[in-house]
Amino acid sequence: MSQIDDLLDQHQGRLQALDDGIVGEVIGVAQAVGDLRKSLDDLDKLLDARKFEKASDLGYRDIGSNFIFLQRTLAGLQSAEIAALRF
Repeated sequence: MSQIDDLLDQHQGRLQALDDGIVGEVIGVAQAVGDLRKSLDDLDKLLDARKFEKASDLGYRDIGSNFIFLQRTLAGLQSAEIAALRF
């Protein structure tokens, strides 16, 4: 075996944990994007129907919450990437 293979074997568990962390964070980001997209689609329907008060409520409630969720998942993904780069 080469030195590279030896190093990979020695750190296989840590590499797998880093990879699993990144995959988990990507799943979270995808979920957050989907939730935000759904809220924005709902907003579009309310605006088309000229239901401005409901649209405003949706903006403060669901859209704001989903945007914060997206920011948090992106921060988690960034942290996972930094951990991988430090490896």
